[in-house]
Amino acid sequence: MNSGVIRWVFFIVVGLVLLGLMLRATARTVALAQAAAAQVTLMSPTPVVVVVVPATPAPPTTTSTATITPIPATPTNTPTNTPLPAATQTALYEQNCSLYSKIPADLLTVVDRDTALPADYVPADLEVAPLETRNIQYRAIPLRKPVIQPLLDMLDAMNQAGLAPLVMSGYRDITEQQLAYDKWLKLHPERAADISAIPGHSEHQLGTAVDFSSAYMIQFYGGDDGFNVRFADQPEGRWLARQAAYYGFTLSYPAYAVDQTGYAYEPWHFRYVGILALELQQRNITLTQYLHECVPAPTATPSSQ
Repeated sequence: MNSGVIRWVFFIVVGLVLLGLMLRATARTVALAQAAAAQVTLMSPTPVVVVVVPATPAPPTTTSTATITPIPATPTNTPTNTPLPAATQTALYEQNCSLYSKIPADLLTVVDRDTALPADYVPADLEVAPLETRNIQYRAIPLRKPVIQPLLDMLDAMNQAGLAPLVMSGYRDITEQQLAYDKWLKLHPERAADISAIPGHSEHQLGTAVDFSSAYMIQFYGGDDGFNVRFADQPEGRWLARQAAYYGFTLSYPAYAVDQTGYAYEPWHFRYVGILALELQQRNITLTQYLHECVPAPTATPSSQ
């Protein structure tokens, strides 16, 4: 074989090899491009087509809508109120004796069903209250001097309110108290001790207690000197229950404290205790309870050996 043929064969073989290499590279490039395109397609978010539907309510279907089965109202017996436990006084009450030392001790003398005054006890500053214009048809009313002006101020306020209170009694010595007790013992022997204090145990002997009434009470209950629990329903009684504390007077024997005071309800009986009266009313406690808690215990005297 001559050299010219050999040269042409060499060129053809080399060209075929180069062509194969080019075709192989082109196929690889196409495959890589297709893979990349597929990857981009997977990573790109799928476009969302929003379809606007007219707001036409679809008819309810029994398969998709939950149904509520009504519970028939079955009448029962008449319901009864379950009483709530009442607040006890011990839960709400806080002892406070801060005013005790600020009030003259002789205005807070203890005298009750269990504690008596000396039989000869007479206050040193008794005076006849000038009640002529108010109590002209009644006897003179003696009271301790510190009580008189607050009483006059209170009566003036009641008169300005269109009321006509009557002062029925003030200081009573032990003899007068005996007469009063005997009267109630005759009228109501079974409960005289609940209505009237036994001589020596009456706040009236202190000269700081006042009994009130009205012309209406005298007219209808004159046989009992106008003392009747219905006084609480009269305009004078209602006014005193609300306002007397502002003038230093406290209701000694309220209806809610019969077991505590030992005496029946007396809406006409008020005792002068000065500024303490308003505190007693605000705290809704009686003078009996206050004195029981706040009067210092007597100091024991050492016995001689």
